[in-house]
Amino acid sequence: MVSARVMEPANYKGSILEGEVRDARTGGIGGKSSYVEFDFHTLHLADKALPVSASIVQAMNSRSQSELDEEGAALETSSRGVAGKLIAGVFSRNSATPLRLSAKAPNLSFLPGSEFVLQLQFRKGH
Repeated sequence: MVSARVMEPANYKGSILEGEVRDARTGGIGGKSSYVEFDFHTLHLADKALPVSASIVQAMNSRSQSELDEEGAALETSSRGVAGKLIAGVFSRNSATPLRLSAKAPNLSFLPGSEFVLQLQFRKGH
C-alpha cells in the first residue's frame, strides 16, 4: 500500500490518496535502471471514497530538487510503454497501467519531505 496526503488545491487539502506499489527493482551495479511502479486508485475526501486515476506531473526530492532522486539521479517516467523525462509534461495513462518512476542508478530513493505533483482524474460517475 502507498498513500499520500493532498496539499492543494485547498478544497482537497488533507485528503488521502490511496494506492498500491506494483513493482520495485534496484538497478544494482552495471548501469541498469532502478524503478518503482505504483498506482493511486482512491481519494478519501471527508467521508467519501472516490475512484481516481493519476498522472505524474513533477517529482522533487526532500531538498526540493526537481526531477532528481535523493542521490541526484535524473528521474524518468513512463506510461503505456513510452519513456521520457518528467519535465516533458504530464504522462496520462489508463487505469490498467501503473505509474513508473525510474533512474539509471543502482538505487532509487526519496526521503520524507519529497513531493510529487500528480494530476488526478475522477473515474466515470464521480
